[in-house]
Amino acid sequence: MLIPHGRIVVSLSINRKTNIYFRVFFFLSVYLVKLNENENQPNIVPLYLRPASHNFSIFSLQYSVDGSEIIGGSNDAHVYIYDLQKQRRTLRVNI
Repeated sequence: MLIPHGRIVVSLSINRKTNIYFRVFFFLSVYLVKLNENENQPNIVPLYLRPASHNFSIFSLQYSVDGSEIIGGSNDAHVYIYDLQKQRRTLRVNI
Protein backbone atom coordinates (compact mmCIF):
# COMPACT_ATOMS: atom_id res chain seq x y z
CA MET A 1 0.00 0.00 0.00
CA LEU A 2 1.37 3.46 -0.85
CA ILE A 3 0.87 6.36 1.52
CA PRO A 4 2.03 9.99 1.26
CA HIS A 5 5.05 9.50 3.55
CA GLY A 6 6.26 6.22 2.07
CA ARG A 7 5.27 2.57 2.09
CA ILE A 8 3.61 0.70 4.97
CA VAL A 9 4.35 -2.91 5.96
CA VAL A 10 1.69 -4.70 8.06
CA SER A 11 1.24 -8.18 9.57
CA LEU A 12 -1.76 -9.51 11.54
CA SER A 13 -1.23 -11.88 14.50
CA ILE A 14 -2.55 -15.45 14.41
CA ASN A 15 -5.15 -14.70 17.12
CA ARG A 16 -6.18 -11.54 15.19
CA LYS A 17 -5.90 -9.38 18.32
CA THR A 18 -2.78 -7.44 17.34
CA ASN A 19 -1.04 -6.25 14.24
CA ILE A 20 2.36 -4.73 13.60
CA TYR A 21 3.36 -2.04 11.16
CA PHE A 22 6.30 -0.04 9.93
CA ARG A 23 6.13 3.07 7.77
CA VAL A 24 9.09 3.02 5.44
CA PHE A 25 11.15 6.24 5.44
CA PHE A 26 9.05 7.83 8.19
CA PHE A 27 9.65 6.03 11.51
CA LEU A 28 12.66 4.19 12.94
CA SER A 29 10.49 1.79 14.90
CA VAL A 30 7.97 -0.97 14.42
CA TYR A 31 4.61 -0.43 16.10
CA LEU A 32 2.39 -3.04 17.73
CA VAL A 33 -1.31 -2.17 17.51
CA LYS A 34 -3.40 -3.99 20.12
CA LEU A 35 -6.96 -4.32 18.88
CA ASN A 36 -9.67 -4.27 21.53
CA GLU A 37 -13.34 -4.64 20.68
CA ASN A 38 -14.39 -2.69 23.79
CA GLU A 39 -12.29 0.42 23.10
CA ASN A 40 -12.69 3.14 20.48
CA GLN A 41 -8.94 3.73 20.15
CA PRO A 42 -6.38 0.97 19.59
CA ASN A 43 -3.38 0.76 21.93
CA ILE A 44 -0.25 1.57 19.88
CA VAL A 45 3.12 0.49 21.33
CA PRO A 46 6.51 1.22 19.71
CA LEU A 47 8.86 -1.78 19.44
CA TYR A 48 12.40 -0.42 19.37
CA LEU A 49 14.69 -2.53 17.19
CA ARG A 50 17.77 -0.31 17.75
CA PRO A 51 19.08 -0.29 14.19
CA ALA A 52 22.65 0.85 13.52
CA SER A 53 21.66 3.15 10.64
CA HIS A 54 19.42 6.22 10.38
CA ASN A 55 18.41 5.07 6.86
CA PHE A 56 16.70 2.04 8.38
CA SER A 57 13.66 0.47 6.70
CA ILE A 58 11.77 -2.75 7.33
CA PHE A 59 10.62 -4.51 4.17
CA SER A 60 9.03 -7.61 5.68
CA LEU A 61 7.29 -8.30 9.03
CA GLN A 62 5.94 -11.57 10.34
CA TYR A 63 4.82 -13.05 13.64
CA SER A 64 6.50 -16.26 14.81
CA VAL A 65 4.32 -19.39 14.66
CA ASP A 66 3.46 -19.16 18.37
CA GLY A 67 2.95 -15.37 18.21
CA SER A 68 5.62 -14.62 20.83
CA GLU A 69 8.10 -12.92 18.51
CA ILE A 70 8.14 -10.58 15.55
CA ILE A 71 10.64 -11.15 12.76
CA GLY A 72 11.57 -8.36 10.36
CA GLY A 73 13.86 -8.15 7.36
CA SER A 74 15.50 -4.78 6.73
CA ASN A 75 17.52 -2.76 4.25
CA ASP A 76 20.64 -2.93 6.45
CA ALA A 77 21.15 -6.63 5.54
CA HIS A 78 19.90 -7.84 8.92
CA VAL A 79 16.96 -9.81 10.26
CA TYR A 80 15.60 -8.48 13.54
CA ILE A 81 13.80 -10.60 16.12
CA TYR A 82 11.72 -8.84 18.78
CA ASP A 83 10.41 -10.77 21.81
CA LEU A 84 6.94 -9.48 22.70
CA GLN A 85 7.01 -10.82 26.29
CA LYS A 86 10.48 -9.41 27.09
CA GLN A 87 9.59 -6.23 25.16
CA ARG A 88 13.00 -5.95 23.52
CA ARG A 89 14.99 -6.95 20.47
CA THR A 90 16.54 -10.31 21.24
CA LEU A 91 18.49 -10.95 18.04
CA ARG A 92 19.98 -9.10 15.07
CA VAL A 93 21.30 -11.48 12.42
CA ASN A 94 23.47 -10.38 9.48
CA ILE A 95 22.25 -12.04 6.27
